[in-house]
Amino acid sequence: MVHFQGITVEIISDGQTLDFYDDPDAAGVEESRARHLYIEAVAGSTFELDVDITPEFNLYNMKAGHAVEVVVKIDGRPDSELGESYTKKYLQKEFSRGKSVGVTFAGPGHYCEETGQWMQSDYSFGNLVLRETSDASLSVQQAQDLGKIEVIVQRIKMAKQQTAIPSRTPIPTINEVPEKALKGRPIETTVTLTNARPATEPTAYIATPLLGEAGKPVVFNICYRSRHALQMLGCIPRSPSPAIEISDDESHEAAVKPENSSFMTGSSNDPSNTSLTGSAGSPGELLRQIQVLNARIIDLERVNVKAEELNSGTVIKEEGSSAKRKREEDGTGSSSQRRRMPAKIEHVDLTDD
Repeated sequence: MVHFQGITVEIISDGQTLDFYDDPDAAGVEESRARHLYIEAVAGSTFELDVDITPEFNLYNMKAGHAVEVVVKIDGRPDSELGESYTKKYLQKEFSRGKSVGVTFAGPGHYCEETGQWMQSDYSFGNLVLRETSDASLSVQQAQDLGKIEVIVQRIKMAKQQTAIPSRTPIPTINEVPEKALKGRPIETTVTLTNARPATEPTAYIATPLLGEAGKPVVFNICYRSRHALQMLGCIPRSPSPAIEISDDESHEAAVKPENSSFMTGSSNDPSNTSLTGSAGSPGELLRQIQVLNARIIDLERVNVKAEELNSGTVIKEEGSSAKRKREEDGTGSSSQRRRMPAKIEHVDLTDD
């Protein structure tokens, strides 16, 4: 859930509370009246929005005839708006008891002419179909607001409730769009309606938004995206590759096996002498062979050092296990060669003279 300006918003999908992710592009930007968030949308799952007005909500300078309205809008479409309002008197009464005032939006209703009754549907996430042809009925603003759920909380002047004007068709949903309309945005899901069932007749009211500072709404812009799209946007990390795990005993065994030195003796009957790409049956085996080769390289370095010692009669100090020879810079900046001291030769006169 997310809490902002005394308002709490929670989205429940298939019985699970969805996590909210901050907009990476709005990181560090101070938001006074709006929040920009992301959620993960799984195609085929139903969802509902729970909105609570808590006692922290500011009722300052709110007149007796005013009310607080909570509106949910899907994909920026005015015909998708669902709302609920609460008078100042009712809010003050609940706040004085330390209670919040909440409303749940699970889906819209419409009047079915075939059955002669009102029907209620549930919100659901669906797959968005992309096509190449353009659609003149899809405006630029509709394309821009696609993939967004808005929760708007504002002060209004409310008139008396009246019977709702029957809607002859369900709220239209956008199931397919031209690919060019998205302009590269990673939108793969849409909001659809499902589980239509009989419902009671709703009521409607006439609301007039207040002007000035008191009428400024608090807005939650919630973009719903697939998990893949959230990873592309940087909202959630990409799934890491599985790590290769080898126990310390296996690593030590691979490093000290006798066959590790067979390479320097020219042994060819060691099965691990085959190609890495051809003999590695698993990532663990590949890593083990790499460790074997590293051990052989160390052995070869030691052999070269010992051979050089025998030829020169000079002892070379090893650094760790790699037996690297230390080179020092002389005063001119060029590396100085290790100097070999010539052996002293004595001349003996064997003549009788």
